Amino acid sequence: MFDSLRHLIETGRRLQEKKDGLSHGEWLSWLEINKEVLGFGHTAATRLMKAAAKYCVDATFDDETEARRLNRLIWGNNVHGTEGPGNNEWLTPAEYIEMARQVLGVIDVDPATTVEAQQIIRATTFYTQDTDGLQHEWPGKVWLNPPYAKYLIPKFVSKLCQELRSGRVTACIALTHAYTSSAWFQEMASVADRICFPHVRVKFYEPGGGEKGSPPHGQAFFYFGPDIDAFKAVFGPLGFIARPERDYDSQDDIRRSVEVGFEAIRERIAAGGPGWPRDDDRGRS
Repeated sequence: MFDSLRHLIETGRRLQEKKDGLSHGEWLSWLEINKEVLGFGHTAATRLMKAAAKYCVDATFDDETEARRLNRLIWGNNVHGTEGPGNNEWLTPAEYIEMARQVLGVIDVDPATTVEAQQIIRATTFYTQDTDGLQHEWPGKVWLNPPYAKYLIPKFVSKLCQELRSGRVTACIALTHAYTSSAWFQEMASVADRICFPHVRVKFYEPGGGEKGSPPHGQAFFYFGPDIDAFKAVFGPLGFIARPERDYDSQDDIRRSVEVGFEAIRERIAAGGPGWPRDDDRGRS
């Protein structure tokens, strides 16, 4: 938490330096042009600069509660997945971790976590903000609840897809918000075997055990792996499960329909219903 807060203060300091170096009237245009790269807009930038004006990067805090209070103040009590890098420490409730464990069997790697979260997740190998999971391989079965900052989540998604293509990740369950129109969501869906869309929003919790609340939008559980039946059995009660279709081919769809139709006709003939000769009647006069 402390390192994350210092990072935010440093970001505010650099934004102020950039603003001071621009001519009058250029600041808002610069923010708008770079909004996608930064991951936030004018409101978040203003709060970051105010925090930087009040605190220095090396500021000390009495305890983590004070640091969390300042974090909320900076982001205006932003919720998970809204504008800005925000507070990425949205920890997954234990019941969802246990569901993932039921499907995966074990969790070999958690590449985006905290030491506190590992009291529940208990991954064989895990990486925090300090050890940076993006810099390591993810061999085996993976649980991923990526950081939700706009500039970070695409990196973790691309890393997951890379690890899947390499064969190092043998199975994975990933929890994200259901931003179906975002490029990173489409990238994940393109390689997922199944996606569960829960009928209720996940109520995350924050470090220390306090309930953080539900985001204003839904979530999605992605499954990558061979045991689709297990995923459907465990996560199906949460909501509907979708199977992503890749490279849809209408002609292939027609071919499959024709094959199914002919198979039905063959079964009907073999059964020998009214007006249909049975196989053993053929050739008789």
